[in-house]
Amino acid sequence: MSSPFAVSSLTSSLLQTQRYLFQYGGPIILALGSISCILCSIIFNKKTLRKNPCSIYMIAFQIFNFTYIITIILPSVLSYGYNMSYIANTLHLCRFSMYMTYVLDVLSPSCLILASIDRILVTSQNALTRQRSTCRLAYISIICVTLVWFLLHIHTLIFMSVIRFGFNFALCFSSSFTYLTVINYYTLVKSIIIPSVLTGLGVFAIRNVRKLNSNRIAPESSGTVSGNHRNFQSVHAKDRQLIRIILIDISIFVLCTYPLTASRLYQQITQYDMKSYDQTLANFSIQYICIFFSYIPYCIGLYIHYDSEIWEAQDLYVFCSELDQIKRHPTAYLLFRTGPRQCVIVTSTIYDTMSGEHMKSSFIIRDRTVITPEEIFGF
Repeated sequence: MSSPFAVSSLTSSLLQTQRYLFQYGGPIILALGSISCILCSIIFNKKTLRKNPCSIYMIAFQIFNFTYIITIILPSVLSYGYNMSYIANTLHLCRFSMYMTYVLDVLSPSCLILASIDRILVTSQNALTRQRSTCRLAYISIICVTLVWFLLHIHTLIFMSVIRFGFNFALCFSSSFTYLTVINYYTLVKSIIIPSVLTGLGVFAIRNVRKLNSNRIAPESSGTVSGNHRNFQSVHAKDRQLIRIILIDISIFVLCTYPLTASRLYQQITQYDMKSYDQTLANFSIQYICIFFSYIPYCIGLYIHYDSEIWEAQDLYVFCSELDQIKRHPTAYLLFRTGPRQCVIVTSTIYDTMSGEHMKSSFIIRDRTVITPEEIFGF
């Protein structure tokens, strides 16, 4: 007769995978996340991007991500990978850790949502709508959203407590069954709504860009320009790059968080079912593995703010003098380009030069008396 505490080989493999992920993958995402947050903050603080409202949202996003890494991911890696749990040692540390977990878990995606809304405003066909994308609105939105989430989760500082099991094991938990039920449903709803909202905003931004590209008049030129080159001209270079960054962030966030959402949904549906010890361990191992993958969007932010669609050199910092080897439009380097949208002064200067030559041939030039300085001053 088998023991009720027997563990199957599948559950053992899941437990081992969970431990190895946090033990070996944890330090990697911690290092990459910290470095990427610092580098991205420096990039978005550059003079060319600093005044863009989307850059303000992304700077706040990187700051919250770095805080998330230090206050949430680091204790999780130490606890699940190295069995070094210090959160449940004191009541104040327990409540603060749980409070920051609930706040930052929704604060970072909120900045991403605000940045997506800003890109929707920028890509709108209505000029008045585009004017609403301002730095002032960005600062006000970030401050208001931060205050709302910090105040909304203040209940964690009241209801969370340290529950001890024996002498060597303690858990930061709540003894109120009603509070735990409300928190579980809140976490599940939040896990479903946030990725869905981000997906909808990303699709909306893509639709605006496509409409803007289809309605813009393509410039004429003497050379052959491909359709991709015309679409590249439809949106400003910085805005286009920021849109790509937002879409990449949304894609990574959705792909990495939906497994955890599915795991929480399954746990909520089957919470009243009778489960064996082996099934309980397997469910918790799968949930912890999904939690590890949900940390990835906060630790990946290595962006390159250079466009290689026109400048197709392998190294963007190296000047390439072999112009024939670079496949780009022959007038891509010209400041005002060519076609009907070229600089008005260029066309005006050409017409003035042509009319001047014509006027010069229409006049008869005769000899005139020239008064020299010698005749005036008597040198």
